[in-house]
Amino acid sequence: MQDISDPIDALKRLIEAVEEQRYPLDREDLHAVSGLRPELEAQIRGCLDPLDDSGQFALLGALQEAMVDSGGLEFTAVFSASLQDGDLPVRGLAAAGLASCETPEATAALLTAARSTEEDDIVRAEAVTALGEVALRVELGWAASEDAGGVVGALRTIAEDVREESELRGAAIAAAAVAHEDWAAALIDEAYASDEEALRLGAIQGMGRNADPIWLPQLEAALFADRVEERSAAAAAAGELGLEDGVPMLLDLLDEDLSEIEVVVAAVRALGAIGGEEAMERLAELRTHPDEQVRETAHEALEDAALLDESPPGMEGDFSEQSRLGDEDRW
Repeated sequence: MQDISDPIDALKRLIEAVEEQRYPLDREDLHAVSGLRPELEAQIRGCLDPLDDSGQFALLGALQEAMVDSGGLEFTAVFSASLQDGDLPVRGLAAAGLASCETPEATAALLTAARSTEEDDIVRAEAVTALGEVALRVELGWAASEDAGGVVGALRTIAEDVREESELRGAAIAAAAVAHEDWAAALIDEAYASDEEALRLGAIQGMGRNADPIWLPQLEAALFADRVEERSAAAAAAGELGLEDGVPMLLDLLDEDLSEIEVVVAAVRALGAIGGEEAMERLAELRTHPDEQVRETAHEALEDAALLDESPPGMEGDFSEQSRLGDEDRW
Protein backbone atom coordinates (compact mmCIF):
# COMPACT_ATOMS: atom_id res chain seq x y z
CA MET A 1 0.00 0.00 0.00
CA GLN A 2 1.34 3.45 -0.96
CA ASP A 3 2.14 5.97 1.73
CA ILE A 4 -0.10 8.93 0.90
CA SER A 5 2.50 11.27 2.37
CA ASP A 6 5.27 10.09 0.02
CA PRO A 7 5.80 13.02 -2.38
CA ILE A 8 6.92 10.94 -5.38
CA ASP A 9 3.89 8.68 -5.10
CA ALA A 10 1.72 11.79 -4.70
CA LEU A 11 3.22 13.28 -7.87
CA LYS A 12 2.42 10.08 -9.76
CA ARG A 13 -1.19 10.25 -8.59
CA LEU A 14 -1.47 13.92 -9.63
CA ILE A 15 -0.08 13.09 -13.06
CA GLU A 16 -2.62 10.29 -13.43
CA ALA A 17 -5.43 12.62 -12.36
CA VAL A 18 -4.40 15.27 -14.89
CA GLU A 19 -4.14 12.69 -17.68
CA GLU A 20 -7.65 11.49 -16.85
CA GLN A 21 -8.87 15.08 -16.35
CA ARG A 22 -10.04 14.39 -12.80
CA TYR A 23 -10.38 17.77 -11.13
CA PRO A 24 -10.08 19.28 -8.60
CA LEU A 25 -6.75 17.67 -7.73
CA ASP A 26 -6.44 15.94 -4.38
CA ARG A 27 -5.40 18.41 -1.67
CA GLU A 28 -3.31 15.89 0.28
CA ASP A 29 -1.38 14.97 -2.84
CA LEU A 30 -0.85 18.65 -3.68
CA HIS A 31 0.54 19.35 -0.21
CA ALA A 32 2.80 16.29 -0.41
CA VAL A 33 4.21 17.35 -3.80
CA SER A 34 4.66 20.86 -2.45
CA GLY A 35 7.24 19.31 -0.12
CA LEU A 36 9.39 17.88 -2.91
CA ARG A 37 13.01 19.03 -2.75
CA PRO A 38 15.21 19.87 -5.77
CA GLU A 39 17.64 17.08 -4.90
CA LEU A 40 14.91 14.66 -5.97
CA GLU A 41 15.02 16.02 -9.54
CA ALA A 42 16.09 12.70 -11.05
CA GLN A 43 13.05 10.97 -9.56
CA ILE A 44 10.80 13.85 -10.59
CA ARG A 45 12.03 13.65 -14.15
CA GLY A 46 11.39 9.92 -14.09
CA CYS A 47 7.74 10.72 -13.30
CA LEU A 48 7.48 13.46 -15.93
CA ASP A 49 9.29 11.78 -18.83
CA PRO A 50 6.41 9.45 -19.82
CA LEU A 51 4.13 12.49 -20.27
CA ASP A 52 3.83 13.95 -23.74
CA ASP A 53 4.26 17.70 -24.17
CA SER A 54 0.56 18.49 -23.86
CA GLY A 55 0.27 16.36 -20.73
CA GLN A 56 3.22 18.06 -19.06
CA PHE A 57 1.84 21.46 -20.02
CA ALA A 58 -1.52 20.53 -18.48
CA LEU A 59 0.17 19.34 -15.28
CA LEU A 60 2.11 22.58 -14.84
CA GLY A 61 -1.01 24.61 -15.53
CA ALA A 62 -2.93 22.65 -12.90
CA LEU A 63 -0.16 23.17 -10.34
CA GLN A 64 -0.11 26.91 -11.05
CA GLU A 65 -3.86 27.07 -10.56
CA ALA A 66 -3.52 25.18 -7.28
CA MET A 67 -0.98 27.75 -6.02
CA VAL A 68 -3.41 30.56 -6.81
CA ASP A 69 -6.30 28.79 -5.09
CA SER A 70 -4.43 27.57 -2.01
CA GLY A 71 -1.88 29.66 -0.16
CA GLY A 72 1.24 27.94 1.08
CA LEU A 73 1.77 25.62 -1.87
CA GLU A 74 4.95 25.80 -3.95
CA PHE A 75 6.17 23.41 -6.61
CA THR A 76 9.73 24.61 -7.14
CA ALA A 77 11.12 21.12 -7.72
CA VAL A 78 8.57 20.21 -10.41
CA PHE A 79 8.83 23.53 -12.23
CA SER A 80 12.65 23.45 -12.07
CA ALA A 81 12.71 19.94 -13.52
CA SER A 82 10.32 21.01 -16.29
CA LEU A 83 12.52 23.99 -17.10
CA GLN A 84 14.97 21.43 -18.53
CA ASP A 85 12.28 19.97 -20.82
CA GLY A 86 12.78 19.94 -24.58
CA ASP A 87 9.40 21.52 -25.37
CA LEU A 88 9.45 25.31 -25.65
CA PRO A 89 5.93 26.02 -24.29
CA VAL A 90 6.58 23.71 -21.31
CA ARG A 91 9.83 25.50 -20.46
CA GLY A 92 8.11 28.88 -20.74
CA LEU A 93 5.27 27.79 -18.46
CA ALA A 94 7.77 26.32 -15.98
CA ALA A 95 9.58 29.67 -15.80
CA ALA A 96 6.30 31.50 -15.22
CA GLY A 97 5.38 29.02 -12.47
CA LEU A 98 8.65 29.60 -10.64
CA ALA A 99 7.72 33.27 -10.24
CA SER A 100 5.19 32.31 -7.56
CA CYS A 101 7.30 29.77 -5.68
CA GLU A 102 9.23 32.28 -3.52
CA THR A 103 12.11 29.94 -2.71
CA PRO A 104 15.88 30.44 -3.14
CA GLU A 105 15.93 27.41 -5.44
CA ALA A 106 13.28 28.98 -7.68
CA THR A 107 15.26 32.21 -7.91
CA ALA A 108 18.44 30.29 -8.75
CA ALA A 109 16.70 28.34 -11.52
CA LEU A 110 15.27 31.53 -13.00
CA LEU A 111 18.66 33.27 -12.92
CA THR A 112 20.23 30.34 -14.77
CA ALA A 113 17.53 30.42 -17.46
CA ALA A 114 17.61 34.21 -17.84
CA ARG A 115 21.40 34.33 -18.22
CA SER A 116 21.68 31.37 -20.60
CA THR A 117 22.47 32.55 -24.12
CA GLU A 118 21.79 29.00 -25.31
CA GLU A 119 18.17 29.16 -24.11
CA ASP A 120 15.39 30.35 -26.42
CA ASP A 121 14.65 34.06 -25.99
CA ILE A 122 10.97 33.30 -25.31
CA VAL A 123 11.91 31.24 -22.25
CA ARG A 124 14.53 33.77 -21.20
CA ALA A 125 11.91 36.52 -21.39
CA GLU A 126 9.55 34.47 -19.18
CA ALA A 127 12.40 33.97 -16.70
CA VAL A 128 13.22 37.69 -16.77
CA THR A 129 9.57 38.60 -16.14
CA ALA A 130 9.47 36.11 -13.26
CA LEU A 131 12.65 37.61 -11.80
CA GLY A 132 10.92 40.97 -11.94
CA GLU A 133 8.38 39.59 -9.46
CA VAL A 134 11.22 38.41 -7.22
CA ALA A 135 12.81 41.87 -7.43
CA LEU A 136 9.48 43.48 -6.54
CA ARG A 137 9.11 41.25 -3.47
CA VAL A 138 12.63 42.23 -2.41
CA GLU A 139 11.84 45.92 -2.93
CA LEU A 140 8.70 45.61 -0.79
CA GLY A 141 10.52 43.71 1.93
CA TRP A 142 8.62 40.49 1.25
CA ALA A 143 11.68 38.46 0.24
CA ALA A 144 15.17 37.91 1.59
CA SER A 145 17.37 40.93 0.94
CA GLU A 146 20.28 38.67 -0.01
CA ASP A 147 18.39 37.86 -3.21
CA ALA A 148 18.35 41.51 -4.27
CA GLY A 149 21.84 41.96 -5.66
CA GLY A 150 21.89 38.90 -7.88
CA VAL A 151 18.38 39.40 -9.25
CA VAL A 152 18.47 43.12 -9.92
CA GLY A 153 22.05 42.91 -11.19
CA ALA A 154 21.14 40.18 -13.68
CA LEU A 155 18.14 42.14 -14.93
CA ARG A 156 20.23 45.28 -15.35
CA THR A 157 22.93 43.40 -17.27
CA ILE A 158 20.42 42.00 -19.75
CA ALA A 159 18.59 45.34 -20.10
CA GLU A 160 21.81 47.21 -20.90
CA ASP A 161 23.32 44.60 -23.26
CA VAL A 162 22.78 45.90 -26.80
CA ARG A 163 23.72 42.48 -28.18
CA GLU A 164 20.52 40.99 -26.77
CA GLU A 165 17.28 40.97 -28.75
CA SER A 166 15.10 44.02 -28.15
CA GLU A 167 12.16 41.91 -26.90
CA LEU A 168 14.35 40.40 -24.18
CA ARG A 169 15.86 43.76 -23.27
CA GLY A 170 12.39 45.31 -23.10
CA ALA A 171 11.23 42.61 -20.69
CA ALA A 172 14.35 43.19 -18.57
CA ILE A 173 13.80 46.97 -18.50
CA ALA A 174 10.25 46.48 -17.27
CA ALA A 175 11.39 43.93 -14.68
CA ALA A 176 14.34 45.98 -13.40
CA ALA A 177 12.30 49.17 -13.11
CA VAL A 178 11.24 48.30 -9.56
CA ALA A 179 14.70 49.40 -8.45
CA HIS A 180 14.51 52.99 -7.26
CA GLU A 181 17.93 53.86 -8.62
CA ASP A 182 19.12 56.50 -11.06
CA TRP A 183 20.26 53.85 -13.54
CA ALA A 184 16.76 52.36 -13.66
CA ALA A 185 15.20 55.73 -14.48
CA ALA A 186 17.88 56.31 -17.12
CA LEU A 187 17.10 52.93 -18.70
CA ILE A 188 13.41 53.80 -18.88
CA ASP A 189 14.11 57.21 -20.41
CA GLU A 190 16.49 55.83 -23.03
CA ALA A 191 14.16 52.97 -23.99
CA TYR A 192 11.13 55.25 -24.23
CA ALA A 193 13.01 57.45 -26.70
CA SER A 194 13.99 54.42 -28.81
CA ASP A 195 12.63 53.65 -32.27
CA GLU A 196 12.41 49.97 -31.31
CA GLU A 197 8.86 49.03 -30.38
CA ALA A 198 9.84 46.36 -27.86
CA LEU A 199 12.05 48.77 -25.94
CA ARG A 200 9.36 51.45 -25.86
CA LEU A 201 6.83 48.92 -24.60
CA GLY A 202 9.24 47.78 -21.87
CA ALA A 203 9.81 51.40 -20.86
CA ILE A 204 6.08 52.09 -20.55
CA GLN A 205 5.56 48.96 -18.48
CA GLY A 206 8.57 49.97 -16.39
CA MET A 207 7.09 53.38 -15.62
CA GLY A 208 4.24 51.73 -13.78
CA ARG A 209 6.50 49.29 -11.95
CA ASN A 210 8.86 52.10 -10.97
CA ALA A 211 5.93 53.72 -9.13
CA ASP A 212 7.31 57.25 -9.41
CA PRO A 213 4.81 60.09 -10.14
CA ILE A 214 7.36 61.72 -12.48
CA TRP A 215 6.27 59.28 -15.21
CA LEU A 216 2.67 60.46 -15.37
CA PRO A 217 3.21 63.01 -18.23
CA GLN A 218 4.96 60.38 -20.40
CA LEU A 219 2.19 57.90 -19.70
CA GLU A 220 -0.44 60.46 -20.66
CA ALA A 221 1.29 60.88 -24.02
CA ALA A 222 1.62 57.11 -24.44
CA LEU A 223 -2.10 56.65 -23.84
CA PHE A 224 -2.61 58.11 -27.31
CA ALA A 225 0.24 56.37 -29.12
CA ASP A 226 -0.36 54.77 -32.50
CA ARG A 227 0.25 51.22 -31.28
CA VAL A 228 -2.55 49.56 -29.32
CA GLU A 229 -0.01 47.61 -27.25
CA GLU A 230 1.60 50.82 -26.02
CA ARG A 231 -1.74 52.40 -25.19
CA SER A 232 -2.89 49.36 -23.23
CA ALA A 233 0.44 49.22 -21.39
CA ALA A 234 0.22 52.94 -20.58
CA ALA A 235 -3.27 52.50 -19.12
CA ALA A 236 -2.07 49.59 -16.97
CA ALA A 237 0.97 51.59 -15.85
CA ALA A 238 -1.19 54.56 -14.88
CA GLY A 239 -3.18 52.19 -12.69
CA GLU A 240 0.03 50.94 -11.06
CA LEU A 241 1.02 54.52 -10.21
CA GLY A 242 -2.31 54.83 -8.39
CA LEU A 243 -2.56 58.61 -8.77
CA GLU A 244 -6.00 60.20 -8.97
CA ASP A 245 -4.42 62.76 -11.32
CA GLY A 246 -4.38 59.92 -13.84
CA VAL A 247 -8.15 59.36 -13.71
CA PRO A 248 -9.20 62.05 -16.24
CA MET A 249 -6.94 60.75 -18.99
CA LEU A 250 -8.12 57.18 -18.37
CA LEU A 251 -11.72 58.31 -18.62
CA ASP A 252 -10.92 59.73 -22.06
CA LEU A 253 -10.02 56.22 -23.22
CA LEU A 254 -13.43 54.78 -22.42
CA ASP A 255 -14.91 56.09 -25.65
CA GLU A 256 -12.40 54.16 -27.79
CA ASP A 257 -13.69 52.29 -30.81
CA LEU A 258 -14.67 48.71 -29.92
CA SER A 259 -12.07 47.38 -32.37
CA GLU A 260 -9.52 48.37 -29.72
CA ILE A 261 -11.42 46.97 -26.79
CA GLU A 262 -8.21 45.89 -25.06
CA VAL A 263 -7.37 49.55 -24.46
CA VAL A 264 -10.78 50.15 -22.91
CA VAL A 265 -10.43 47.08 -20.69
CA ALA A 266 -6.96 48.17 -19.55
CA ALA A 267 -8.32 51.61 -18.67
CA VAL A 268 -11.20 50.06 -16.70
CA ARG A 269 -8.80 47.90 -14.69
CA ALA A 270 -6.60 50.92 -14.04
CA LEU A 271 -9.54 52.94 -12.73
CA GLY A 272 -10.27 50.13 -10.29
CA ALA A 273 -6.65 50.19 -9.15
CA ILE A 274 -6.74 53.94 -8.54
CA GLY A 275 -10.20 54.25 -7.01
CA GLY A 276 -11.76 57.53 -5.96
CA GLU A 277 -15.29 58.84 -6.37
CA GLU A 278 -15.00 59.88 -10.02
CA ALA A 279 -13.55 56.52 -11.05
CA MET A 280 -16.15 54.55 -9.11
CA GLU A 281 -19.05 56.50 -10.59
CA ARG A 282 -17.87 55.79 -14.12
CA LEU A 283 -17.15 52.15 -13.36
CA ALA A 284 -20.70 51.78 -12.08
CA GLU A 285 -21.98 53.16 -15.39
CA LEU A 286 -19.86 50.65 -17.31
CA ARG A 287 -21.82 47.78 -15.78
CA THR A 288 -24.33 48.31 -18.60
CA HIS A 289 -21.74 48.60 -21.38
CA PRO A 290 -22.70 46.59 -24.52
CA ASP A 291 -19.42 44.65 -24.49
CA GLU A 292 -19.42 41.67 -22.10
CA GLN A 293 -15.70 41.89 -21.36
CA VAL A 294 -16.00 45.54 -20.38
CA ARG A 295 -18.99 44.78 -18.15
CA GLU A 296 -17.20 41.94 -16.37
CA THR A 297 -14.01 43.98 -15.95
CA ALA A 298 -16.03 46.88 -14.55
CA HIS A 299 -17.57 44.58 -11.93
CA GLU A 300 -14.10 43.37 -10.90
CA ALA A 301 -12.69 46.91 -10.94
CA LEU A 302 -15.48 48.16 -8.69
CA GLU A 303 -14.58 45.51 -6.15
CA ASP A 304 -10.93 46.57 -6.30
CA ALA A 305 -11.85 50.24 -5.95
CA ALA A 306 -14.14 49.51 -3.01
CA LEU A 307 -11.15 48.09 -1.14
CA LEU A 308 -9.29 51.36 -1.63
CA ASP A 309 -12.05 53.84 -0.93
CA GLU A 310 -14.76 54.39 1.57
CA SER A 311 -18.02 54.28 -0.35
CA PRO A 312 -18.89 57.80 -1.57
CA PRO A 313 -22.21 59.26 -0.40
CA GLY A 314 -25.15 57.64 -2.15
CA MET A 315 -23.04 54.70 -3.41
CA GLU A 316 -22.84 52.48 -0.34
CA GLY A 317 -22.64 48.72 -0.52
CA ASP A 318 -23.15 47.27 -3.96
CA PHE A 319 -24.14 50.67 -5.39
CA SER A 320 -27.69 51.79 -5.94
CA GLU A 321 -30.04 50.33 -8.51
CA GLN A 322 -29.94 53.69 -10.24
CA SER A 323 -26.14 53.59 -10.47
CA ARG A 324 -26.19 50.09 -11.92
CA LEU A 325 -29.05 50.49 -14.35
CA GLY A 326 -29.66 54.17 -14.92
CA ASP A 327 -27.26 54.74 -17.82
CA GLU A 328 -28.51 52.12 -20.25
CA ASP A 329 -29.16 54.75 -22.90
CA ARG A 330 -25.58 55.98 -22.69
CA TRP A 331 -24.40 53.23 -25.00
